[in-house]
Amino acid sequence: METREERVEFTPQQQEKIQHLIDDAYRRAFQKASKMAVPEELEQLKSELAHLREEKKKADILRTVSRFNVVDPDEVVELISRDVEVDEKGELRVKGEESMSLDDYVSMWLSRRPHHLRTTQGGGGSQGATFSEPRAHHDLSDPMVWRNMPAEDLYRYLKEGVDIHAGGRLYRFRDVTNPFREARKRKITGR
Repeated sequence: METREERVEFTPQQQEKIQHLIDDAYRRAFQKASKMAVPEELEQLKSELAHLREEKKKADILRTVSRFNVVDPDEVVELISRDVEVDEKGELRVKGEESMSLDDYVSMWLSRRPHHLRTTQGGGGSQGATFSEPRAHHDLSDPMVWRNMPAEDLYRYLKEGVDIHAGGRLYRFRDVTNPFREARKRKITGR
């Protein structure tokens, strides 16, 4: 069997119409391929932008935290970064505290968690360890505050007196060395 190719001839108008159809098909295919590539590239750029914003946020927080005498700056940055976000303009703001600057927030945060601050020694051994930040006011209703409170603040509270609400009762401790031992004594004796 022998196949013979037949030559097909078109008029110039027909050739022009066929070429126009082929060009349109190529143009549509190119547009479709271009549209498919753009979302992938756009998503990659969005991801890169989010990563850069996160890095900028951490760098700005680290710069602010480094002004304080903290024990582990990277840990403090990780903890504080949960409360800070980058707005559309690239500015940092504290979540829920639009009017508070980052410096003020870090200062407030560290005053509530003085265990993140380094201690400084007094001159010539004449003074004990003191914190570089002023005394902080502690929320005594939180049991974790009692565990993490600096010893000097704990002794000051015990000397001045403390009111503790526990188990529906009010316990008043004045000038005691151990409020928990005192609470057990009161519970046993029924005072």
